[in-house]
Amino acid sequence: MKTYTPVGRCIYCGSKERLSKEHIIPAGLRGDMILPRSSCEKCAGITSSYEGHIQRGIWALFRRNKGIGSGRHKETDFSALSIQAVRAGVSSKLTGVEAGLPSSFISLSLPLPTLISAVPVGDTWPAMACNLHHFEDEREMPKPSFEQVTIRYGLSPKYFCALFAKIAYSFAVAECGVDGFIPLVQPLCLLKEREAWQYVGREWTTLMWPSELDGAMHKLQIRNESGFVIVTVQLFAPFNFPPYAVVVGRSLVYGSRNWPET
Repeated sequence: MKTYTPVGRCIYCGSKERLSKEHIIPAGLRGDMILPRSSCEKCAGITSSYEGHIQRGIWALFRRNKGIGSGRHKETDFSALSIQAVRAGVSSKLTGVEAGLPSSFISLSLPLPTLISAVPVGDTWPAMACNLHHFEDEREMPKPSFEQVTIRYGLSPKYFCALFAKIAYSFAVAECGVDGFIPLVQPLCLLKEREAWQYVGREWTTLMWPSELDGAMHKLQIRNESGFVIVTVQLFAPFNFPPYAVVVGRSLVYGSRNWPET
């Protein structure tokens, strides 16, 4: 577990009251980086809401089957996932544990963040695709004894982008300091930004991960490009989850970090 220097104020709203630690990557995803005294009670409630929705929904079966979680998060909660099964002609609602279903791994195919692509910002979500991944090593899993199984996923692009923005932003603060750049994504982290596609999108560079991240479950990398502070986030790296780029802020001419230009 890596613990960074305490911030002393909420990185989302600036409050200094009732501060708690921020798990940069949620503990339920086996995150191992902590930013102490960096999130107030109100903002922590907001970020926890969409973290939990995604963990209990689109990634719930995947997390359960791959054993991804820690401590109190080992027992996967499937409350945001709807599973209907038919046995002997009778339909019933199941939990993921009862169903014994193989992992389903969902991601979004997003365009470049519009702050980088310079595409005019519209008022509707850009074209995107929902990807459903399966795993070869689960083909021999015992098949559930049902005639038919229907899984309904509630995938919110806004929640999905907010999760990656929150991870990237808190990592940037941990690495650069809360005053090390001009932040742009706090409203998105708090679900107040309608145009999430400005900041979160597919990674467009060839990734060169440092050797110390070999075998890591999650990979994060920060860079300065075209005057922006950009964080690459690749969750579940051993399972080839796609990397996303998050434009977390504008870089300072004289900041607390010696930025390498790309």
